Amino acid sequence: MYLIIIAKTIVLYVLIVLIDRMIDKKEVGKLTMIEFLVSLLIVELFFFMLIINDRFLWMLLIPIAILIILQFLFHYGMEHSRRLRNWIDRKPTVIIKDGTLNFKEMASLHYSFDQLLSDLHEQGYHSIEEVPCAILKTNGQLSILRNTHDQPLPLIVDGHIDQEKIQEIRKDVSWLMNVLKKKQIDLKEVFYAFYTNQKVYIIKKEKT
Repeated sequence: MYLIIIAKTIVLYVLIVLIDRMIDKKEVGKLTMIEFLVSLLIVELFFFMLIINDRFLWMLLIPIAILIILQFLFHYGMEHSRRLRNWIDRKPTVIIKDGTLNFKEMASLHYSFDQLLSDLHEQGYHSIEEVPCAILKTNGQLSILRNTHDQPLPLIVDGHIDQEKIQEIRKDVSWLMNVLKKKQIDLKEVFYAFYTNQKVYIIKKEKT
């Protein structure tokens, strides 16, 4: 009896370690909703493993294994497929341009006006008119660009270069890589990079 409990506990520990690897050591507040719900479901199944009859154990091991495999595949797809990332996380969105709100995008992202004012206040802004350009990142954080006059063009999204946008400004990939080199920033470190007002603005990924 005690050996069975010990064995189950060891299995539970190993599976928890797998979950830790599966979510790539992110903070809980930075997990996507899919990651959070799947992790919660797996933990619930874990605890059922400790209390159910042993002959029904396989009935929980199978769905746990399937969920872990699916989550690994999901992370692999997020890392290697830009289309999947855009579909899951969406692209960073311009919320304010030259003091004008983009209400349509705010509504589609369920980003309230009160939340916007709160985020602006935290960054030292007391009115929308003071903000030249504000972008809502895919992690829900508001990033403000100063002294911008032209519509920003996204050149890099989550470490991936948009060659079509580079062509629009009559530049090439070598030019962009030189810009990163001068700023001593690696392409993989870039969360979002814009071209606006004849300058490149870079938002680096947050370290986890």
